[in-house]
Amino acid sequence: MMKKMISMLLVFCLGCMLVPAMADASVEGTWKLDRIVAGEQVLDSTILASMQAEMILELRADGTFTDRESIGDDVTEYSGTWSISGDTVTLVPDGADASTVGIQGDELVLDTGSSVIYLVRDTGAAAAPVTGTPKAVVAESISQFDGEYVVTGVSIMGMTMSLADLGMDTNVVLTVQDGNGHLVSTYTNGYVWEEDVTAEFQDGKLVTSPITMGSGMGDLTMEISLQDDGSLFAVTKIPYSGMELDATFVMVPADQVEQPAA
Repeated sequence: MMKKMISMLLVFCLGCMLVPAMADASVEGTWKLDRIVAGEQVLDSTILASMQAEMILELRADGTFTDRESIGDDVTEYSGTWSISGDTVTLVPDGADASTVGIQGDELVLDTGSSVIYLVRDTGAAAAPVTGTPKAVVAESISQFDGEYVVTGVSIMGMTMSLADLGMDTNVVLTVQDGNGHLVSTYTNGYVWEEDVTAEFQDGKLVTSPITMGSGMGDLTMEISLQDDGSLFAVTKIPYSGMELDATFVMVPADQVEQPAA
């Protein structure tokens, strides 16, 4: 099915099952993710590009579709059939429930109730480079990860969340030395959680031992990659309500983060 590009608080309510009809040329073609709106928060194409979040939906003339969604190197693909009735497109993925997408002018719009996802036609034109977007680099040694990092945000299924959205304040710090780390999380209720983290150096990345997280997240294993701006991206899967949500924690060197006044 269309991948749930949502946070733990933004869960899709999928549409009802409908019988596929013949495809309509008015929406036939390739569509791409343009922006996500959740309340007053807008993730435009520039922000999505900085998160390395993409979604490509291809509606074919024979009534079949493919949906390719990615966040960095994490790629998920779906396929199935599609139909159209009035201003509504229904997607029926193989082996899954249907979802409905509205047609609004030149856009396809998926209203989840908590967020609205907008798709525009993919004309094939190359996107302009995003200034300052970090790129992953292959570390040559484990010592390149040494330092103190502050978690500045989390991308969960394509939706960026602040730490406050997770019930945490901004003082979440990971200190790394020779593959060994110490993680300190301070919650808004005053609770402080600490844990030692060990990791192995594999293919230019750090792969951690399971980390016991709070807020019902369970034990997480993270694959940490070094970015060309000195930040770290920690990719993991968060168990939630019987499913696993793809998540990327963004960690910035502490000396680049403005610390709150004492």
